[in-house]
Amino acid sequence: MSSLHLTKTCTMPAQVWQRGARVSRPHPTAYDTLQPGQKRRKKARVFGTLGAAVAGQAGRFRVRWDDGETGVGSVSGPEKMTLHSDGAGRHNLSPLPQSQRGTRSQPGVDAPQEEGDAAEPENSDRENISVGDGDGDDGGAEGGDDDVSGPDAAAAPGGKLRADQAAISQLAGDTLLVKDVTWTVVEFVGDLGEVDHDVLQSGHDVFAPGISVDREIDAFTHMLWMDIPEMVTVINQAALREADGRWKWKAVSARELGIWFGLLLGSLQFAERGDALWDWKYDTLSKPNFREWMALTRFKEIRKHVTATMAKNDARDDDPWWPLRGGVERFNAKRRALLRTVPVCVLDESMSAWRPRTTKQGGLPHISYVPRKPEPLGTEFKTAADPATGIMLALEIQEGKPAMDAMRARMGCTLTASTSCVARLVPLIPPAPLNYCRIIVGDAWFSNVATAVEVARQKPIDRNARNANVTQDSMSVPLDTQDMLNAAPTWNDHYVGVLKNGHARYPKAYIEAALAGKASGTQIVLTATVDGADLVAVGWKQNRESNLYFIMTRGVCSTRPDPKRPHVQTWLDVNGNPCDRDIPRPEVASLYFEGNNVIDVHNQNRQGTLALEKKWNTQDCWFRLFTTLVGMCTIDALKMLDYIKPPRRGDEDRRKVLTFAAILAKQLLDNSWDCESENASNATPTQMPPPPPRLSGNAEMWQRPQSAPARAQMYAGHVS
Repeated sequence: MSSLHLTKTCTMPAQVWQRGARVSRPHPTAYDTLQPGQKRRKKARVFGTLGAAVAGQAGRFRVRWDDGETGVGSVSGPEKMTLHSDGAGRHNLSPLPQSQRGTRSQPGVDAPQEEGDAAEPENSDRENISVGDGDGDDGGAEGGDDDVSGPDAAAAPGGKLRADQAAISQLAGDTLLVKDVTWTVVEFVGDLGEVDHDVLQSGHDVFAPGISVDREIDAFTHMLWMDIPEMVTVINQAALREADGRWKWKAVSARELGIWFGLLLGSLQFAERGDALWDWKYDTLSKPNFREWMALTRFKEIRKHVTATMAKNDARDDDPWWPLRGGVERFNAKRRALLRTVPVCVLDESMSAWRPRTTKQGGLPHISYVPRKPEPLGTEFKTAADPATGIMLALEIQEGKPAMDAMRARMGCTLTASTSCVARLVPLIPPAPLNYCRIIVGDAWFSNVATAVEVARQKPIDRNARNANVTQDSMSVPLDTQDMLNAAPTWNDHYVGVLKNGHARYPKAYIEAALAGKASGTQIVLTATVDGADLVAVGWKQNRESNLYFIMTRGVCSTRPDPKRPHVQTWLDVNGNPCDRDIPRPEVASLYFEGNNVIDVHNQNRQGTLALEKKWNTQDCWFRLFTTLVGMCTIDALKMLDYIKPPRRGDEDRRKVLTFAAILAKQLLDNSWDCESENASNATPTQMPPPPPRLSGNAEMWQRPQSAPARAQMYAGHVS
């Protein structure tokens, strides 16, 4: 087990008004720098050392201030001082020259500097950092409560953690029954870097063969859910159906649609919105002039019919989400064909903000309310993303509890809402070669014992299924590998997730009791076999106030602490100095935290930075969802180009979100798609190529992406 790294601390005596104690007073004129969250600045404090009491005056003491002055202070009144622990204020450089500074000593003790103290200079910050648990609430004045306290604290750094972990190890072999699952306490599972041989590793070519990306516009057209020529056809057909001979419709061309997209994204460079981009009456430094590219009436005509590219017309009668269903299905199919395979997939959720003003739901069949989201009201999607590239892989519309329950009933699914959602999302991501497993990473909404079992369960391969249910899905094996299939082929994946409320059949109460009062970094591991799936439960003491509970399938990674990737706790000490220390963290936690925020980052880039939905105000709920899909495609295009062609040194700004959108908008405005020299179609292969066969011997190694757990031994494979 790795040793706990601690910073040096000084002894913290009781705070009493006695000779040698540290005190402070407000500076008469100087103020501290305004900190985030503060409404006004606070006066800076002058620190000093308490001297003898003033004879005949209770509560008054002589003080030698750190700036060299001497004076008198009192416990209360106009000259009130604040009492601090020993060493407070020592991080402030003394104005006195080195020759006039007194040596550091305990209160009331004038001890000379001992040999060996020269390594710690006077007023060193390291000497003033007290060790709390680092959760941000310690302040630092409480000292190292996670370690040995008392006179032996300095001699035994990390001693409490080692003692607590040793006590947990004594529980190895204990068993407990949680409903119908028997859990057994073990010391650790696996060695560092050890994973099962069937865990998929990444090839060098993430994207399917034939994908060419030279400019921003190439990546954007690849990521759109529909090719530009097909979009042109759909828009013209929708407009002609509405016109029905009553008026003449001017057909949209590929170049005109490219200009329309350029104006849609080009609006992000200006503060103006909507119609003001065509008729801005004020003389400003950056004056928009969209009239130069397209008339406002023409832009509105195309905008009215562009949502037809998302529609699924054949489901108009029985699906209330038909205006969006086609776009989501095409979005998922495009990603599935675009990427060869994904070793690690992260599950989370995304929101498309929508606040109705005239009706209850603003035209949507259902509105979700998720209070924890920055935009809590709107359409919620359960999403899957690739942490290696940052690209969104799959979307599922959350239609509301009654509709989702009815869908599960039609499918004959008896799983819970979260588990069935995982069962539907996993088949949508790019498939793995036969006999290989992907790693599915889920947050607390998805994670429970049933989800881990469902992901790990061997499922039959049915090449004729249509992704209706994961138990009948064949898409984890490419369709042209029939010669590799045996009589009863199956597929499954690995799962890693953090657990909060879904603790049915999980030993959460036992873990919580075992970690109560333990030092930060303490962990406990339990194993069980549930419905044929080998599961591992890991409880980890992240800090003094909270524990983290992980559920994973056995073989995905080790539970031992990874010395190369510790958890860094940060907090502020009593003087406001930033402090940090390393806390041992199990490898499963490192695997989870390395990529679990990829969808949150994607959402922030789309909603907070790009903010395309807020730029175009509308009362059409489907156009709002259209801008959401365009925003996702724009961020995915940025991620794709950044992965295939990383920016050269000095050109990193080209990959910033708004800069990328501005360059893309200019390329769309200058497109020549109606000319023979340039083709608007960036067709993505409709079928993934066959997977490389499993080889033995001296074959080229598959390198695991940065987002996946490191392993000591690499497994041979073939990279085309």
